[in-house]
Amino acid sequence: MNEVRIDDETRVWPVSDTETMTSFLELEIPELGIEGDVRTYTGDTAAEFYAEANCELHARTPRELHELADRITRYAATIHTTADRWATRIADGTIPAREAV
Repeated sequence: MNEVRIDDETRVWPVSDTETMTSFLELEIPELGIEGDVRTYTGDTAAEFYAEANCELHARTPRELHELADRITRYAATIHTTADRWATRIADGTIPAREAV
């Protein structure tokens, strides 16, 4: 399993002259080409998780497809950990939310 990254550092990025994006929590899974973060944009009252994937997944046989499924499911715990950290930061008030966790 390739190295994954969960980063709790809050970063603010300019999107335009009048808008910024605040990234509260980042998740990166290089083997699956997934990069995502919990973020808000100027004026948002709650953060949401956005992600994109930039790799091609390919299987030549049913067995390889099973192996691919196994590789993908190995990362479920990492994604759950990211959700738990998000919930913790909502509870401590460092990430805005519409409702309780």
